[in-house]
Amino acid sequence: AREISTDVHSLSITLPQELLDVTGLDKSAAERLAALSDGTFSLSGTFDSAATTGIHTVLSSARTTARTLTYCVGGNSGGNPKLEVEILIGSLSYERAANGALSLSADMSLSNGTVPTWSTV
Repeated sequence: AREISTDVHSLSITLPQELLDVTGLDKSAAERLAALSDGTFSLSGTFDSAATTGIHTVLSSARTTARTLTYCVGGNSGGNPKLEVEILIGSLSYERAANGALSLSADMSLSNGTVPTWSTV
């Protein structure tokens, strides 16, 4: 596991739930059942190429292999909510600003059919 939160400025989490319409002809309103869960994640941050812990190093080496994404809301201390999910990186983008700052963004998706799990630290 690599800690990259120092380099991350924003994180977006979307956890959609597929709904199946199972409405019978005898109903006046829709009936649905929960089907497959999914997850998409986006993050942006400041480029850092430190040998083992830089965000560029960690994300660029994980392009073709599923990785565990752990997000601890409020920090990695007792009692805080924690989300764990297996992800694949779909895209990794870099942008250089006029002032020379280099940033990156990554789009990730659920990889292995395991439902994202909320727990506590």
